[in-house]
Amino acid sequence: MSPRVVVPIAVLFISFSAIFIRLSTAPPLAIATYRMAFSTLFLLPLFLFGAPAPAPADEEPTVGKERSPAGPRRPTGAAKQRHGSLGGVFASLSGIRRDDLLLCIASGAFLALHFATWIASVDMTSIASSTVLVNLQPIFVLAAGALVLGEKSSRASVLFVGITIVGCAVLSFGDARVGTHHLFGDGLAFLGAVFVAGYMIIGRLVRQRLTARAYTLIVYSASTVGLLVLDLITGTPLWPFPLTDWLLFAALAVFCTLLGHSLLNWALKYVKASVVATSVLGEPVIASLLAVPFFGEIPSPLGATGAIITIVGLYFFVRSERADARQTP
Repeated sequence: MSPRVVVPIAVLFISFSAIFIRLSTAPPLAIATYRMAFSTLFLLPLFLFGAPAPAPADEEPTVGKERSPAGPRRPTGAAKQRHGSLGGVFASLSGIRRDDLLLCIASGAFLALHFATWIASVDMTSIASSTVLVNLQPIFVLAAGALVLGEKSSRASVLFVGITIVGCAVLSFGDARVGTHHLFGDGLAFLGAVFVAGYMIIGRLVRQRLTARAYTLIVYSASTVGLLVLDLITGTPLWPFPLTDWLLFAALAVFCTLLGHSLLNWALKYVKASVVATSVLGEPVIASLLAVPFFGEIPSPLGATGAIITIVGLYFFVRSERADARQTP
C-alpha cells in the first residue's frame, strides 16, 4: 500500500485518542501505561507469527540457487515453520546492532514522555488546544531533521513554521484568559510535541536498517517499561478500574496506536520525518469536531482563531515540504 494512503488512514485513527482519553476515569499516567502495554501485547502475535525475517544484507538469496555441500542446509517442513515464528523472532532481534538497539530504547523513552505529558494535558485544557499544540512537532522535527538527518527545508517552509508559532501564541493567550489550569495544560501539550519529535527523528534514522515489526516491538516495550517506572515514582495507581476503562485502554491500543502510530512507523522509511509529522495536522480538526457532540466543547473565539492560524501554517508547511521532497532525488 502506498505511504500516501497509509498516512491519512493512520491520522484518522489517531484522531480518536483525545476522545477515548477524556472518556476514561483513570489517571493520565495509568492511561498511558496501559495504552502502551496493551499495544505491545497485541503486537506480539504479529511479530511471532508474521512473515519470516529477511536474510541479512550480506547474504545472497537462495531462490533459484543451490547451496554448496559444505554450506548450511535450507530448512524444510516443520523447521521452516519454526523459522517463521520463534526462529524468525530470534533472527530479527539477534541481528540488531547495539547502537540501533540503544536508539530504539531512546525512542521508546521519548514516546513514553510524549504520552505522559500529552494525555495529562487532555484533562487540563480543551481538546482543540491540546491536539493543536501537540501537533507542533514539525517545528522541532524541522530543526532536528536539519541537524541530525541533513534534511534541508526551503525558506517558504520556515516562513510557514513561523505562522504556526504565531497561531500557537494566540491560542495560548486565549487559554490563559480562561484560566491558568488551561495554560498549564497547553504547556504539557507543547512538551508532548517536543518528545514526539524526538521519537519520530530517531524512527527515521533506525527504520532505514530495521523492519517495522522489530522497531515497533522494541520501542513499544521500552515505552511501557519507562511508563511503569514513572508510575512507581509518582505512586500512580494501576488498579482497580471499571470495565469501561479497560475497554478504552484496549481501544487506544488497537485503533489509535497499532492502526495509528504503527502505520506511521511503517511510513517513516519511505517519506521524510517532517512530512509524516505535519500530515497529522488533520488530528486537531477531527478531534475538535468530535469533542462537540461528545462533550459539548466549543473553543473560545480567540482560541479558535489561534488554532486556525496554526493549522493553516502547518497545512502550507506540509505542502512546501512535499514539493521539496518531489524535487529531491
